[in-house]
Amino acid sequence: MAAGALAFWWWQTRESDAIRQLRALEKSPRPVRSFDASAVEKIQYELTETGQRRIVGELSFEQKIALLREKWGRHIHRPYIQIKMLEELMRHCQGENATDWVHCMNEMASAAFPQLATKLFEQLSSLIRYNDWLERNKSRLDKLSRKERRQLLTETRNALFGADDAQDIWSAEIKAENLRASIEELGQLQGKDIATKLSAFKNALKENYGAEAKAYLERHQQELAHSLLTVLQPDLKALPPAAQRHALRTIRTELGMSAAALERWEALDYEREQRWKAGKAYLLEREKLLKNGGTETELNELRRRYFGAEAETVAREEAEGFFRYQGEQRIGID
Repeated sequence: MAAGALAFWWWQTRESDAIRQLRALEKSPRPVRSFDASAVEKIQYELTETGQRRIVGELSFEQKIALLREKWGRHIHRPYIQIKMLEELMRHCQGENATDWVHCMNEMASAAFPQLATKLFEQLSSLIRYNDWLERNKSRLDKLSRKERRQLLTETRNALFGADDAQDIWSAEIKAENLRASIEELGQLQGKDIATKLSAFKNALKENYGAEAKAYLERHQQELAHSLLTVLQPDLKALPPAAQRHALRTIRTELGMSAAALERWEALDYEREQRWKAGKAYLLEREKLLKNGGTETELNELRRRYFGAEAETVAREEAEGFFRYQGEQRIGID
């Protein structure tokens, strides 16, 4: 075997430091320290210049555990909360004890929630193995389609965490992926108008987010607008200008945009439309000029006439082989 191939094989098969620490802890469990629940009362705070509280001095082990219970205790029975706490502990422990951080994580989690010690260690073990799998399979995942990647991630998460726990841990991601897939499917609805496709989008939003649909829409308004307008480009381009403007306003209204926002977008749409018209006209004149043996000076003057202050930028782009108005405008996007 060639040296390079042997080195690659060894890297792929050798255990990571995290897995070695985990296996050592599984083989030889260590006792967990107890703590005094009243330790949190002894924590000293000071006010920052912005009026926020800041802890003074170093925290004792008991105080760290008390803060963990205070922060995570209310919903600690949820797998999602367990993983979030463990991820926070991972960052803390890796910084505090790089050679024994897995034990540090387990000790703190178990001390904070002794009644869930077994479950938390299982989650810790699954989390470490999942992160290790992600690292080893990064190149493979990057080469997969979105659908294939999602399927492989789901299978791996279910195998490591169990289907029910994985569903709770990645609930937000699953919902967002479901909605994204629903939006992409709108482009495959043959013979359906924009109103019908918008209705299908709203149904998918409600199915995934239920009572939280409006709040999700408000938080992701621009992202969803971009996704919808991207998939609806063929429908928009098939419309005459007036109907196109009406459709854009309808889409943005359905996404909850205010009247003021709608006016701003319509002004930007008009500006973009004029820019593209000028860009297309420039390309036609540029082609004629070059065919007739136009000089660089004449070309520079042509750019200044069409692009003003941007003329030098356009010239640099063209020198690099990029012509910004050579393609098609994406309606409502650029």
